[in-house]
Amino acid sequence: EGLIDSSTQVRRACAMALGRLGEKAVPAVRRLVKIGLVDSNDEVRSAVARALVDIGPYMGPGPTAQMVEQEMTVRLKDHCDEVRKAASMCLCRFKKDPDSEKLSYSMKRLEDSSNKRRGVYTLGVKS
Repeated sequence: EGLIDSSTQVRRACAMALGRLGEKAVPAVRRLVKIGLVDSNDEVRSAVARALVDIGPYMGPGPTAQMVEQEMTVRLKDHCDEVRKAASMCLCRFKKDPDSEKLSYSMKRLEDSSNKRRGVYTLGVKS
């Protein structure tokens, strides 16, 4: 219910709480993706993307994981830098070997050099 609350702060807090739940939040992933990743507020989308980074390692392969991967690939083009960073990290956790096109696009989108360094470190890429 918190993901559809009228308050931005409540929606953001709900996403953050789900991320902290880790494995216990796996049943909520579909709802997080379908409702949270399309939220009009940058902070909410960012919190949802970061929550999916935290929940991702507990998801097994299957349709839900594929849905997350597809949506996060779309979020690599989000206008919000924080959403793009979280999407890139999430994709790397879902795929041990992210394809070079996604990786290259992610790195180009991390405009600020400290973000780029953080992204390179997270992805395990040597610069």
